[in-house]
Amino acid sequence: MKLQLPLLLLPLLLPLSAATAAATAAAAADSKVATADALQATLDALTAAVDFVSNNIDSVNLDGAIGLRMAEGQTKALLAHYWSRLPQGAVARLAELHSRAGRAANRAVQSVRRRTPVYYANAGNMIREHFWDTFYPARPLPPAAVRAADKDKDFDEKFSDDCIKEFYGPDGKSPGCSVSERCWRGLVLPTGLTGYSLTHQLFYLMNGVQAGCLSNLTAQARAHPPAGTDGSLAGVFDNFCARIFVEASKLETAGFPKPDRDLFMEQVGLCGLAGYPEFARWRWLPVLLSWQRANGCFGEFPGELINPSNFDPGLYGNYKRRRKRAEMRMPEGCLSHRTSVAIAGLTAYCRRLVETLAN
Repeated sequence: MKLQLPLLLLPLLLPLSAATAAATAAAAADSKVATADALQATLDALTAAVDFVSNNIDSVNLDGAIGLRMAEGQTKALLAHYWSRLPQGAVARLAELHSRAGRAANRAVQSVRRRTPVYYANAGNMIREHFWDTFYPARPLPPAAVRAADKDKDFDEKFSDDCIKEFYGPDGKSPGCSVSERCWRGLVLPTGLTGYSLTHQLFYLMNGVQAGCLSNLTAQARAHPPAGTDGSLAGVFDNFCARIFVEASKLETAGFPKPDRDLFMEQVGLCGLAGYPEFARWRWLPVLLSWQRANGCFGEFPGELINPSNFDPGLYGNYKRRRKRAEMRMPEGCLSHRTSVAIAGLTAYCRRLVETLAN
């Protein structure tokens, strides 16, 4: 027997359906507005950070210039992919940020080359024009394999830079794309690294891809896959960022301890730009924005203790001691590396918000 709705109920049901549709449409519109507002706040923060660095260019080290190149390259890529689907105002803001970051990066390169010529000769390819234009396809994170973590090893700055330098020819300008067994085993195969050691495993691979060495890295991943990966280079990226995401989430649970905030921004920046949208979590954005100073930079937090060797200009680029990062003080209590990783993290948010708005 077919159930018949009483005719008297139909006038009551129809408005309910229309109301539901209207509520859904309103929620979608609210979501668009919230995304546009978040993008505006992110672009404001990025512009302020880039302007601060530009106004203090001789206080920037090579590590600090990387964030500028990331902002320049990724805004260019976002415009190329999504300009036709974005509001005109967003397109104009992205174009302006691209221009500002590019001008600041070009000046930073000249300053870094003049002040630290030895280090620039060894690692300057990381801040050359167009190096960070690569646009990694967006893809979801897989579950992280549970592994016994090694102690966060002292990061060997020289070993990492020497291995990245293999990607270039003898002149340091043309692709050589050597991926030695020593570097693959030292920087990719270890499966229990944590902290900066883990993010620099990813950083090494990103440098190789962006240097034009995709086929060589793919061959190594197939011949010598790290434990828990499927023999593909994408699988190695997935493995690294899945583990990095677990670490970033633990930092959130711990209340973002001050000594680890620099690492957190590096995690968000690298994996976010590598194509994993999970790193640009909505609830993390206000936290990241709250760490920015009124002048646009990112600096030391009250009560934070940073290893003094990270600031030693006699060590920077001379590889006399292993360090996790090379930091440089800027005016008004600001930090070069920290502002750079913050720019990277905000750029990752910019990508996530642009893609959300465009889709």
